[in-house]
Amino acid sequence: MRKRSGDRARRRWQRCFDGGSVGAGATCTIAVNVTSVVVGAHTNTIPAGAVATAQGASNAAPATAVLTVENAPNVTLSKAFSPAAIFPSGVSRLTISVANTASGALALSAVSLTDTLPAGVTVATTPNASTTCAVAP
Repeated sequence: MRKRSGDRARRRWQRCFDGGSVGAGATCTIAVNVTSVVVGAHTNTIPAGAVATAQGASNAAPATAVLTVENAPNVTLSKAFSPAAIFPSGVSRLTISVANTASGALALSAVSLTDTLPAGVTVATTPNASTTCAVAP
């Protein structure tokens, strides 16, 4: 069975501290940046007995940490007609704004929305459509 690159990275991390030493009365720290695209709680546990030393010392208790991956903050929408009142066959400009400005906002991709115009309202013959949103080629 062929291993994916993520599997190789996990195997390398599993052996990240191999053959090292920790002085008497000292503490050493091992750190690595991690990431996930899977929303939810991810529990990472090193089981009791996972530490092995030449002197026979080990960890009697497991060590556990939980990483919570949350959904990206919501965007806010606003829309307005300008002018808000027209005569029959007059033209008003509809502007829709998508704001991704919440605390912790992430760059969003593949953003889509559907806006159904009210009955009796149609896109003008000359729509003069424009956007400041980045559009995929």
